[in-house]
Amino acid sequence: MPNADEQPVRKLEELLSEVIDEFNAKSAAFGEFEVFDKLRLILGNRTLDATEQELYLGESNAFFFRRRMQEDDPLPTYFQPTIGFPRADGTTAWSPDSAQLTLT
Repeated sequence: MPNADEQPVRKLEELLSEVIDEFNAKSAAFGEFEVFDKLRLILGNRTLDATEQELYLGESNAFFFRRRMQEDDPLPTYFQPTIGFPRADGTTAWSPDSAQLTLT
């Protein structure tokens, strides 16, 4: 049985929803990176299982794209990955990876 001093571990989905709701309620302008940074703080030292990781990436990566700026951007869409870095095989790895996006 946990000590009375211990706080119950709140579910990741609940914490993510609170952050999104907080930003939805704002009347002042804010940037996508502000949302991403606040969502990132939720993780702390938490270890995520596969389902939680998918949930977290689905929520946070939505705020980690940038607008299209160059003709050779990697996606044929307005929103583009923020970071690209070379792999050992000479291809580029993009983050966020559009292959990880879901429509759920």
